[in-house]
Amino acid sequence: MPFGTSFRTLLASASNGSGGGFNLTVSSTTNKFNLYNALIADGWNGTDVVEATVTVDTGVVVYSDTTATAAFDATGLPAGSTLSLINLGYLYGKGGNGGAGGWRGGDNYPTNGAAGSAGGTSFKTDSNCTVEITNANGYIYGGGGGGGGGGGGYLIGGHDCGITGGGGGGGGAGYSGGGGGSGGNMSGSGCTIGKCSGTAGSTGSSSSGGGPGSGCTVNICVSGNGGGGGGLGAGGSSGSNASSCNSMNKSGGGGGAAGKSVEGNTYVTFLSGDDSTHVKGPKV
Repeated sequence: MPFGTSFRTLLASASNGSGGGFNLTVSSTTNKFNLYNALIADGWNGTDVVEATVTVDTGVVVYSDTTATAAFDATGLPAGSTLSLINLGYLYGKGGNGGAGGWRGGDNYPTNGAAGSAGGTSFKTDSNCTVEITNANGYIYGGGGGGGGGGGGYLIGGHDCGITGGGGGGGGAGYSGGGGGSGGNMSGSGCTIGKCSGTAGSTGSSSSGGGPGSGCTVNICVSGNGGGGGGLGAGGSSGSNASSCNSMNKSGGGGGAAGKSVEGNTYVTFLSGDDSTHVKGPKV
């Protein structure tokens, strides 16, 4: 049967069995919706080709608390399966963590800021499952990438030194926002010209990336600020390099990549709501 109006009509009248048509509704906040598992719980035998309709109710949030797993996962079904997703709520990929600011490494020397991590995927399918998405009243958001940490700095004066820690990167946006990166810790003995530690970045929220942590200054040596966490479906910003340090100006870390709104886009057709308001993040 062609995937389209006749398919959806069949689903509306079908009762669940070992295979065939299934109608599922997500009616409350859900962490990591897995279609395969949901179908098994609804009586599917795990082997027959599936025709499924899933409705995410109005205002309901489906999210992931890890960048390793999509908020809505439609992979792993038998080849030839089909899904009609009616999204009236929100699908959120996980926000990526911010990178740590440059810290005190070996021999008291500062390090580069760490890179932010990539945001997580919102919706994922594969070649086994062809998908139609109705999204005019819903939202599909990849997680924001984490901001990079700021670079640390090292100053030499006579026979002594000063050392500065970079600011941590902000966490990427998501219903489960990315954590802020730690500030570079320069505590410890030695370097009596001075030493200072950067501050941590902030955790991302469901609407925006977390703010960056700040670097610090010893004499003329300035460590780098962290980069801000990316907004929904956007990459994080890079951390700043240290500056004016006469020995070492370490580099800021790169921002994490934007989380994907859709992974497996070759197998997905949007019937509505495929615009920059309703979908944020790359479709790949």
